[in-house]
Amino acid sequence: MVDVEVLTPDPAHQGATRLTLPEGTSLVGRRDGDPSELLFCTYSEDGNGPVECPAPQMTSPILRVRIDKRVAGAQGTISVPSDPSDPAPDPDPENNTSPIKVEYLD
Repeated sequence: MVDVEVLTPDPAHQGATRLTLPEGTSLVGRRDGDPSELLFCTYSEDGNGPVECPAPQMTSPILRVRIDKRVAGAQGTISVPSDPSDPAPDPDPENNTSPIKVEYLD
């Protein structure tokens, strides 16, 4: 299992971050004993598919995943939606997504 803190790209950004997990991984999320003040990423509405990490509050949200199997070239994505209330909107919202690569170390 791997825990990764999801840092916000811009401290002023108050929106959620969306992720598509790489093939061969699955979301674990909150477990018994985790402090209640910690934020965790969760599956979006239907409980399957994209993962949503809430906007940071006192701490950055945690993405907790399990590596289920090795998948050569596994890659997911992370994206930050544009904030529609931003007085200076993003001139190029098409570049708001980046790859997430899984690297296995023996």
